[in-house]
Amino acid sequence: MNGSVIVIDIRLKTIFEEASKLFINNGYARAQINHIASACGISVGAIYMLFTGKKAIFDFVLKCVIDNDYIESNFTLPIGEDRFSTLDNEILKLCKNNNLSIEKNLQNDSYRFENMLSDSFDIISHYGISFLIFQKNGTDCGVLYDYYVNFRKLFCNDIAKYVNNFMKKGEIRELEYPEYHARLIIETLSWWGMHVKYDAFETNANISREVSKKVALDALLHAYSV
Repeated sequence: MNGSVIVIDIRLKTIFEEASKLFINNGYARAQINHIASACGISVGAIYMLFTGKKAIFDFVLKCVIDNDYIESNFTLPIGEDRFSTLDNEILKLCKNNNLSIEKNLQNDSYRFENMLSDSFDIISHYGISFLIFQKNGTDCGVLYDYYVNFRKLFCNDIAKYVNNFMKKGEIRELEYPEYHARLIIETLSWWGMHVKYDAFETNANISREVSKKVALDALLHAYSV
Protein backbone atom coordinates (compact mmCIF):
# COMPACT_ATOMS: atom_id res chain seq x y z
CA MET A 1 0.00 0.00 0.00
CA ASN A 2 3.01 2.29 0.43
CA GLY A 3 3.06 4.82 -2.40
CA SER A 4 -0.45 3.94 -3.59
CA VAL A 5 -3.06 6.55 -4.41
CA ILE A 6 -6.56 6.47 -2.94
CA VAL A 7 -9.61 8.64 -3.52
CA ILE A 8 -10.57 9.04 0.15
CA ASP A 9 -10.28 6.95 3.27
CA ILE A 10 -12.87 7.45 6.01
CA ARG A 11 -10.15 6.69 8.54
CA LEU A 12 -8.48 10.00 7.67
CA LYS A 13 -11.53 11.89 8.89
CA THR A 14 -11.59 9.87 12.08
CA ILE A 15 -7.89 10.51 12.64
CA PHE A 16 -8.42 14.23 12.03
CA GLU A 17 -11.20 14.37 14.62
CA GLU A 18 -9.56 12.22 17.30
CA ALA A 19 -6.01 13.52 16.87
CA SER A 20 -7.36 17.08 17.12
CA LYS A 21 -8.90 16.32 20.50
CA LEU A 22 -5.72 14.65 21.76
CA PHE A 23 -3.46 17.50 20.61
CA ILE A 24 -5.79 19.96 22.34
CA ASN A 25 -6.48 18.12 25.58
CA ASN A 26 -3.34 16.03 26.10
CA GLY A 27 -0.85 18.18 24.22
CA TYR A 28 1.30 17.25 21.23
CA ALA A 29 4.18 15.93 23.33
CA ARG A 30 1.99 13.55 25.34
CA ALA A 31 -0.23 12.39 22.48
CA GLN A 32 1.38 9.26 21.07
CA ILE A 33 0.61 7.26 17.95
CA ASN A 34 -0.87 4.44 20.03
CA HIS A 35 -3.18 6.94 21.75
CA ILE A 36 -4.41 8.20 18.39
CA ALA A 37 -4.88 4.65 17.14
CA SER A 38 -6.84 3.67 20.26
CA ALA A 39 -9.08 6.75 20.05
CA CYS A 40 -9.78 5.97 16.39
CA GLY A 41 -10.43 2.28 16.99
CA ILE A 42 -7.74 1.16 14.53
CA SER A 43 -4.35 -0.48 14.89
CA VAL A 44 -1.01 1.30 15.20
CA GLY A 45 0.03 -0.48 12.01
CA ALA A 46 -2.94 1.02 10.19
CA ILE A 47 -1.90 4.49 11.36
CA TYR A 48 1.56 3.99 9.88
CA MET A 49 0.03 2.84 6.60
CA LEU A 50 -1.69 6.24 6.44
CA PHE A 51 0.95 8.56 7.98
CA THR A 52 4.71 8.43 8.36
CA GLY A 53 4.52 9.68 11.95
CA LYS A 54 2.95 11.98 14.54
CA LYS A 55 4.31 15.20 13.02
CA ALA A 56 2.67 14.34 9.70
CA ILE A 57 -0.64 13.84 11.52
CA PHE A 58 -0.19 17.16 13.33
CA ASP A 59 0.46 19.00 10.06
CA PHE A 60 -2.45 17.16 8.42
CA VAL A 61 -4.83 18.37 11.15
CA LEU A 62 -3.75 22.01 10.75
CA LYS A 63 -3.95 21.81 6.97
CA CYS A 64 -7.49 20.41 7.13
CA VAL A 65 -8.53 23.27 9.43
CA ILE A 66 -7.30 26.01 7.12
CA ASP A 67 -8.48 24.23 3.96
CA ASN A 68 -11.92 22.64 4.31
CA ASP A 69 -11.61 20.66 1.08
CA TYR A 70 -8.17 19.25 1.77
CA ILE A 71 -9.38 16.12 3.52
CA GLU A 72 -11.25 15.16 0.33
CA SER A 73 -8.03 15.17 -1.72
CA ASN A 74 -6.40 12.18 -3.33
CA PHE A 75 -3.50 11.14 -1.14
CA THR A 76 -0.36 9.17 -1.79
CA LEU A 77 0.14 6.96 1.25
CA PRO A 78 1.65 7.13 3.71
CA ILE A 79 1.21 10.90 4.09
CA GLY A 80 4.55 12.42 5.11
CA GLU A 81 5.76 15.72 6.52
CA ASP A 82 7.18 16.73 3.14
CA ARG A 83 3.62 17.21 1.88
CA PHE A 84 3.28 20.19 4.25
CA SER A 85 6.47 22.08 3.44
CA THR A 86 4.52 25.31 2.74
CA LEU A 87 2.16 25.02 5.72
CA ASP A 88 3.88 27.67 7.87
CA ASN A 89 3.65 30.25 5.08
CA GLU A 90 0.01 29.35 4.40
CA ILE A 91 -0.89 29.90 8.04
CA LEU A 92 1.07 33.16 8.17
CA LYS A 93 -0.79 34.44 5.11
CA LEU A 94 -4.09 33.41 6.63
CA CYS A 95 -3.30 35.20 9.90
CA LYS A 96 -2.49 38.38 7.99
CA ASN A 97 -5.50 38.34 5.68
CA ASN A 98 -8.27 36.82 7.78
CA ASN A 99 -9.44 39.94 9.60
CA LEU A 100 -12.69 41.72 10.36
CA SER A 101 -12.30 44.32 7.58
CA ILE A 102 -12.26 47.01 10.23
CA GLU A 103 -11.56 50.05 8.05
CA LYS A 104 -14.16 49.15 5.43
CA ASN A 105 -16.90 48.21 7.86
CA LEU A 106 -16.48 51.24 10.11
CA GLN A 107 -17.46 53.37 7.11
CA ASN A 108 -20.42 51.15 6.29
CA ASP A 109 -23.59 52.25 8.11
CA SER A 110 -25.32 48.99 7.26
CA TYR A 111 -22.69 46.98 9.12
CA ARG A 112 -24.27 46.43 12.51
CA PHE A 113 -23.23 45.08 15.89
CA GLU A 114 -24.93 41.79 15.07
CA ASN A 115 -22.93 41.52 11.84
CA MET A 116 -19.70 41.96 13.76
CA LEU A 117 -20.69 39.29 16.29
CA SER A 118 -21.65 36.89 13.51
CA ASP A 119 -18.42 37.42 11.55
CA SER A 120 -16.32 37.05 14.70
CA PHE A 121 -18.07 33.84 15.70
CA ASP A 122 -17.54 32.40 12.22
CA ILE A 123 -13.79 33.04 12.37
CA ILE A 124 -13.44 31.60 15.86
CA SER A 125 -15.52 28.50 15.19
CA HIS A 126 -13.98 27.82 11.78
CA TYR A 127 -10.39 27.95 13.01
CA GLY A 128 -11.11 26.88 16.59
CA ILE A 129 -9.18 23.62 16.41
CA SER A 130 -6.00 25.34 15.27
CA PHE A 131 -6.46 28.16 17.82
CA LEU A 132 -6.75 25.65 20.66
CA ILE A 133 -3.83 23.60 19.40
CA PHE A 134 -1.64 26.72 19.30
CA GLN A 135 -2.78 27.76 22.79
CA LYS A 136 -2.05 24.35 24.31
CA ASN A 137 1.17 23.62 22.41
CA GLY A 138 3.07 26.90 22.25
CA THR A 139 6.54 25.35 22.47
CA ASP A 140 5.83 22.56 20.02
CA CYS A 141 4.18 24.88 17.50
CA GLY A 142 7.25 27.10 17.21
CA VAL A 143 6.74 30.03 14.84
CA LEU A 144 3.09 29.10 14.32
CA TYR A 145 2.42 30.04 17.92
CA ASP A 146 3.96 33.46 17.29
CA TYR A 147 1.71 33.89 14.26
CA TYR A 148 -1.31 33.01 16.38
CA VAL A 149 -0.38 35.40 19.20
CA ASN A 150 -0.01 38.27 16.74
CA PHE A 151 -3.30 37.39 15.05
CA ARG A 152 -5.09 37.28 18.41
CA LYS A 153 -3.74 40.73 19.36
CA LEU A 154 -4.97 42.21 16.09
CA PHE A 155 -8.31 40.44 16.44
CA CYS A 156 -8.78 41.81 19.98
CA ASN A 157 -7.88 45.30 18.81
CA ASP A 158 -10.44 45.07 16.01
CA ILE A 159 -13.20 44.02 18.41
CA ALA A 160 -12.31 46.91 20.72
CA LYS A 161 -12.51 49.38 17.83
CA TYR A 162 -15.90 48.02 16.83
CA VAL A 163 -17.23 48.22 20.39
CA ASN A 164 -16.17 51.86 20.70
CA ASN A 165 -17.63 52.69 17.30
CA PHE A 166 -21.00 51.03 17.95
CA MET A 167 -21.16 52.72 21.35
CA LYS A 168 -20.52 56.16 19.83
CA LYS A 169 -23.19 55.53 17.18
CA GLY A 170 -25.67 54.66 19.93
CA GLU A 171 -26.18 51.12 18.64
CA ILE A 172 -25.07 49.58 21.92
CA ARG A 173 -25.37 50.99 25.42
CA GLU A 174 -22.74 53.18 27.09
CA LEU A 175 -19.93 51.14 28.65
CA GLU A 176 -17.59 52.32 31.39
CA TYR A 177 -14.81 49.95 30.33
CA PRO A 178 -15.34 49.19 26.61
CA GLU A 179 -11.93 47.54 26.21
CA TYR A 180 -12.84 44.96 28.84
CA HIS A 181 -16.22 44.38 27.26
CA ALA A 182 -14.42 43.70 23.99
CA ARG A 183 -12.53 40.93 25.78
CA LEU A 184 -15.77 39.64 27.30
CA ILE A 185 -17.31 39.45 23.85
CA ILE A 186 -14.32 37.50 22.52
CA GLU A 187 -14.36 35.10 25.45
CA THR A 188 -18.09 34.49 25.07
CA LEU A 189 -17.78 33.81 21.36
CA SER A 190 -14.73 31.63 21.99
CA TRP A 191 -16.52 29.57 24.61
CA TRP A 192 -19.46 28.81 22.35
CA GLY A 193 -17.46 28.78 19.13
CA MET A 194 -14.74 26.33 20.14
CA HIS A 195 -14.29 25.50 23.84
CA VAL A 196 -17.72 23.98 24.39
CA LYS A 197 -17.00 21.43 21.67
CA TYR A 198 -13.34 20.61 22.18
CA ASP A 199 -11.99 21.27 25.66
CA ALA A 200 -14.68 22.42 28.08
CA PHE A 201 -14.93 20.37 31.29
CA GLU A 202 -18.43 19.38 30.28
CA THR A 203 -17.70 19.04 26.58
CA ASN A 204 -20.81 18.51 24.49
CA ALA A 205 -19.96 17.81 20.87
CA ASN A 206 -23.67 17.28 20.19
CA ILE A 207 -24.30 21.02 20.28
CA SER A 208 -24.32 22.08 16.66
CA ARG A 209 -22.42 25.08 15.40
CA GLU A 210 -25.72 26.73 14.47
CA VAL A 211 -27.15 26.31 17.97
CA SER A 212 -23.91 27.51 19.59
CA LYS A 213 -23.92 30.62 17.42
CA LYS A 214 -27.56 31.37 18.15
CA VAL A 215 -27.05 31.09 21.91
CA ALA A 216 -23.91 33.26 21.91
CA LEU A 217 -25.35 36.01 19.71
CA ASP A 218 -28.66 36.04 21.54
CA ALA A 219 -26.88 36.54 24.88
CA LEU A 220 -24.56 39.27 23.60
CA LEU A 221 -27.21 41.17 21.67
CA HIS A 222 -29.42 41.32 24.76
CA ALA A 223 -26.49 42.22 27.01
CA TYR A 224 -25.50 45.27 24.95
CA SER A 225 -28.81 46.46 23.55
CA VAL A 226 -29.72 50.09 24.18
